[in-house]
Amino acid sequence: MGTRTAHASLMRSAWRMVTAVVTATAATVAVGMTTAAPASAHVDDYPPIPWSVDNVVLIAPQVDFGDGNGLDLFGQPLPGHVIWMIDPDDNSYWPVLDGVLFINNSAGLCAKVQIAYYSFDRGQLATRSTQTRCASSNRLEAWNVNMMPYGRADLDYIELRLQTVGVNGVVTTIDTFGPVLP
Repeated sequence: MGTRTAHASLMRSAWRMVTAVVTATAATVAVGMTTAAPASAHVDDYPPIPWSVDNVVLIAPQVDFGDGNGLDLFGQPLPGHVIWMIDPDDNSYWPVLDGVLFINNSAGLCAKVQIAYYSFDRGQLATRSTQTRCASSNRLEAWNVNMMPYGRADLDYIELRLQTVGVNGVVTTIDTFGPVLP
């Protein structure tokens, strides 16, 4: 698959994900609305649209994040993707993380990917993490990562963190990637 075709496929995939989220959110709101909507209610005129795609790779001993479609010349995973969506109603950015979390040769090791969201003016806005995954064997194990968007008008960039989670619950960041800007 060529780069242009892969990029188009990613954009279509991101569009389907965001459309599903927007549709589910709209359905939830419609069910909970009364006949007199509050004055602050806002209905989106246009759904978010794909803006750009960034390639991301997180690499540490026994734990990696990439796209799951093979390895580069150095044996590292090919990059996963941050797909930046933009909401035309308020120009807010919604990053969508898409890739695969790998744990290799480490039975019992647990790991996750975290996204930290930042504003240039306000610092860190929030963090979101994938589900913690634990290797059950000493083979290569892999889990799909599709983190749904978190969008705000003041979101300027994100940082990705590859983390291990100890048996005692202690979370350790073992690699970072960023800042990633839209």
